[in-house]
Amino acid sequence: MDPEKILSPATKLLRENKNIVNLLFLLLIIGQLFPFELFMEKRVVIETYNYLRNQLKQPFVMGLVTLLTYIVYFTNDKIMFTLLLFLIHQLSNNHPSIDQPLSDAITPSPKRPTPAAAPKQPPTPSAAPKQPLAPAAAPKRPPTPAAAPKRPPTPAAAPKRPPTPGVTASGVPPTPPVR
Repeated sequence: MDPEKILSPATKLLRENKNIVNLLFLLLIIGQLFPFELFMEKRVVIETYNYLRNQLKQPFVMGLVTLLTYIVYFTNDKIMFTLLLFLIHQLSNNHPSIDQPLSDAITPSPKRPTPAAAPKQPPTPSAAPKQPLAPAAAPKRPPTPAAAPKRPPTPAAAPKRPPTPGVTASGVPPTPPVR
C-alpha cells in the first residue's frame, strides 16, 4: 500500500492551487508579525490565531494537521512546506504577542518606587548565647598520588627558510632529466 497513491488526489489539488495556498499561509504569517491592531479597532488576527490555537489542541485536529503536513510534503513544494511548518510552530508555541494586546506589549510597565533605606541598627543580643555548631565529619578520601613530573617544554619550531634552488623539499638534489 503506497501512501503517495492514496493521497494523490489531495496532493494534486494542492499542486494546482499552490499559489492560493501559499498566499493564505503567507497572509497568516504576516498578520501575526505585523501589528494590525494599531490601525484597526478589531483584533481580527489575534482572534483568528487564538481560535486556531484552541482548535489545534484537540487530538482530531492534530491528526488532520499531521495529514496535511504529509500531503504538503508529497507536493514537493518547498515554499508551501516551509510556510506550513512555520505556522504550526507559531500556533503550537505560546507567544506573548498573540495572547496579550499589542498596547500591553509596547507600553512598559510603570516603575515601582524604591523603598527608603532603613537606618542600620546594631544587632540586638538574644537572651540565650548561641553555641557554635560542631563541624560535620567530612568523608575521608584516599590520599592523592604524588604529582607526575612535568615534561620539559617543547622547543619552538625553527623558522622556515626559503627553498634553495636546485634542491627538493627532502634536501636531495633533483635527478637530471634523461635525454
